[in-house]
Amino acid sequence: MTDSQQDAQASDVQPRNSEDLGKLLALLDVERVDDDEFVGQHPEQVTARTFGGQLLGQGVVAAGRTLTRGNPPVHALHAHFIRGGDVSKPMTYRVDRFRDGKSFANRQVTAVQDDSEIFTMLVAFQDNASGLEHSVEIPEVPYPEELPPLGEHFKGFEDRVATFVNALHPIDIRFANDPTWKVREAGEKLNTNRVWMRTDGAMPDDPLLHVGAMCYASDTTVLDSIITTHGLSWGIDRLFAATVNHSMWFHRDFRFDDWMLYATESPTAAGSRGIGSGRFFNRDGTLATSVVQEALIKYFPPKTR
Repeated sequence: MTDSQQDAQASDVQPRNSEDLGKLLALLDVERVDDDEFVGQHPEQVTARTFGGQLLGQGVVAAGRTLTRGNPPVHALHAHFIRGGDVSKPMTYRVDRFRDGKSFANRQVTAVQDDSEIFTMLVAFQDNASGLEHSVEIPEVPYPEELPPLGEHFKGFEDRVATFVNALHPIDIRFANDPTWKVREAGEKLNTNRVWMRTDGAMPDDPLLHVGAMCYASDTTVLDSIITTHGLSWGIDRLFAATVNHSMWFHRDFRFDDWMLYATESPTAAGSRGIGSGRFFNRDGTLATSVVQEALIKYFPPKTR
């Protein structure tokens, strides 16, 4: 590592204190109103419908807080998005206990508004044990200390990507490649996406909150490769996207307030749906989590005269 890289890394480990991270932690701290029922709120910064990452994060925390025998970690979740959530109303999370062992547990979480199901998710918990070990290698990209913060990529595009500029930013994001709007501006196409992520501040030690924060972040950038494969961009081209389902598998321990590389790609798009697949790597190169998301995604080309 060069002297400049060492200096950058030293300055980058100074304490961070993001107000938006506090808002994320408040979102994840769902209120228990019954043994198996929780209420989750929305942030002040909202989109047209409930952000999918919020549903994933709040839902997995609700599931984890119903464990009563042992405390096995989350090892997998599989979510389906049924309809868009109303951001002006709280969300009720109802948990069904399917299995409650010391080493294994299974939960189903259903998010409800006005007696209508918005979202449902199966969450599996399992203690880690020794066994066969292998994984793919981490992609070769610059270290996060060598990359500009997300705000630098907004400059000159504030009006066109205002939705992203004005969004909640509890996650420190460093693109190892250009984001969609810069890829499009350059007239290029890109079939992979590499982004370093960590919470914008220190997290409590509770592993469940680190899972919840990763779930929240996993719904950002995962679909980017679908559109950059075609040279398109959020906020500039007329695109509609809505998550259909989302799955995650947790392989190894991690802290989400440490840098992790989110490496994503899109293996296919067909039938008005696209797949985004991703992997979260710890900085030391170990593969921590795998992600697959399917979304309804439509492109409306400009009308020709």
